Amino acid sequence: MGIRMRRAGGTIRITLRGAITPGCGSGSLREAVDRALMDGARRIEIDASGVRFLDAAGLGELVACRSIAARAGAQLILCGVIGKARELLRITGLDRALLRQPGDESVRSLNWRIA
Repeated sequence: MGIRMRRAGGTIRITLRGAITPGCGSGSLREAVDRALMDGARRIEIDASGVRFLDAAGLGELVACRSIAARAGAQLILCGVIGKARELLRITGLDRALLRQPGDESVRSLNWRIA
């Protein structure tokens, strides 16, 4: 999994590419969230538009990252999820907890890729 981080004020955007699965660098996502929090991020946006595969362990990693951010008093949102990954989030009900939709006031500045 490829990870790129960009800061804009108190927000850090983490852009993912590839797969979020064990053995594909899923632990590095947690490290990126930890780094963002240590850098003082109050809001972390995870852009998953480049994620081509997400499994149950990857879902667990996203939920763990959300919990870590919440304990630190930061907001974590997931955006740009497409295809099968989006369907998996919907089936598990995690879409309501993690995703933000186009038009949501808190994410108007994000670029959206609609499936």
